[in-house]
Amino acid sequence: MGMIDELHWLLIPFLFILLKMQRLIFILFVLFSPLLLEKAFGAGTRGEIQRFTLLHDRFIVDRGLRKLRYDQFLDIDIVVSSGLKSFLGEIEASSKNAASTTARDAAVLAALAKKVNSERYLDIDVSLGVPLPYIRYRKFQMLPGLFYNINMAASNTLSNQDDGLNIKAQSYVKLEKRMGLLSRIKWNKKEEVRLALYRFTKTDVALDLNVSQVGAKTSVFKFDDAIVDHNMIASDWTYILTKENYTLLGEIQELQLLSQSDGKKSLHGTSPFLHTRLTNNLRVGNLLLKPFYGVHYRKWYDVFDGLYVGASLKYNIDIPFEFLMKVSTEFITLMPEFKTKYFQFVYSLKTPFRNPRQKIWVSAIHNVNISIPIP
Repeated sequence: MGMIDELHWLLIPFLFILLKMQRLIFILFVLFSPLLLEKAFGAGTRGEIQRFTLLHDRFIVDRGLRKLRYDQFLDIDIVVSSGLKSFLGEIEASSKNAASTTARDAAVLAALAKKVNSERYLDIDVSLGVPLPYIRYRKFQMLPGLFYNINMAASNTLSNQDDGLNIKAQSYVKLEKRMGLLSRIKWNKKEEVRLALYRFTKTDVALDLNVSQVGAKTSVFKFDDAIVDHNMIASDWTYILTKENYTLLGEIQELQLLSQSDGKKSLHGTSPFLHTRLTNNLRVGNLLLKPFYGVHYRKWYDVFDGLYVGASLKYNIDIPFEFLMKVSTEFITLMPEFKTKYFQFVYSLKTPFRNPRQKIWVSAIHNVNISIPIP
């Protein structure tokens, strides 16, 4: 248990400071959000991998707000920007129905021009879990389980900011597969460490297409160019401290332990996902209110972009409905939830409260989640 003890003592000081400074963090978030937004909106043209990573990590946080990872027999999560289906269908139809290459390019240009200087995002995540027999050793209790996860996500930005006469389609597509073992370890009623050890395969490609190339591919998303595979042994660490009035969480995800790709790396790289959150528990009669404050970070974006606050509201613990709202430096997320012991359904809407961002129009993003928990 040496590694667990080491992680425990590394995380506690940082989490304790966060607990003591929660009001200050919230005040700074409210006061400086306009300045941070102005900084973000005034920046130059963003890279697609940077933008993708920020959006993707925000959905990692959203999934963690609903449930702890790999505690489900089946978990299906679908995220899609408004209008994405019709946009892709119009490009495909424009590409296939033209009589000549010139006519095709003209039709594709007309389709892209309708959505110029806008972005869209897609994220599909599926997990399977199987619990293993419970293990007890002295004061330590361990509940292991096997899991398999596959995630396919993509983002696209259409822009003519570099050249007003030409539209550029920047896209990034990433496929991830995880297969491994999750262990939940407890040594008292208040603390828990969750350790996931898994084989991690990351495959990604970045595309920078002009109108003619989009027409030739019939889509802004094609997983057939310069694909990079990165195989590794990776680990996730989560520490949870639960007390009567608050819950404290600190985690590291996608921490590479051993590369299996002979020095090759995916375009996304191996930077781990870092995250910490404080949740207060407030009860008034049958009303349970849980305000939370958190921050996440990865090397592709500023730590200020990872700030968020929010709250969940539940009336009567026996009623299987809960409502959650989260505010980041860019989006307001509304998340009604239906949760029982054997089935969960969640719908969320992530809508930007300021548009455009860096001169790019950001669409609302819809998220549907269906899961069958492990009781």
